[in-house]
Amino acid sequence: MRDGRVIREEQAATYTTARKGLPDANPRGCQKGCGYSELMQGPARLTKPLKRQGERGTGQWQEVSWEQAIGEIADKVVEVLAREGSNSLVMDLGTSAAIGVAALGAGMQFADATDCVLLDINTEIGDDMQGAVDTYGAIFAARSLDEYFHSDLVLCWSGNPAYADSELFTS
Repeated sequence: MRDGRVIREEQAATYTTARKGLPDANPRGCQKGCGYSELMQGPARLTKPLKRQGERGTGQWQEVSWEQAIGEIADKVVEVLAREGSNSLVMDLGTSAAIGVAALGAGMQFADATDCVLLDINTEIGDDMQGAVDTYGAIFAARSLDEYFHSDLVLCWSGNPAYADSELFTS
């Protein structure tokens, strides 16, 4: 840190080997994490809520207040729960555990209060899906990213899939 800004990140090399006689794989860690400060402090980071204007895919957005954004999202959640039931609301906690117990706790509290479907594995990170395909011949532990294309609403909180999963936005 210098003047309140992260200036350098590196992987922690504190992991022990799985078994004696195996090579030391350190340093280990997420390469994305090593460059996170560039995203965290970069000009592309969203710091205010945006609401889509016009048709989906046109790239038209309008800045709205936090009160308006949270109010509209809450109203939509209540509307969907009343109309379709709790199985129509799906929650993916993603990497919230990595950013702190409070974030994970808030997500779990929301899931419990709404009785929504809580997904088990986050497809946005790791190699779970491709690893399962390579190992077992099929995705079996969770859904695949193509489910995004079957959704009427995808709410991203504290993430930017257009940056992290840009291949989803090229078609």
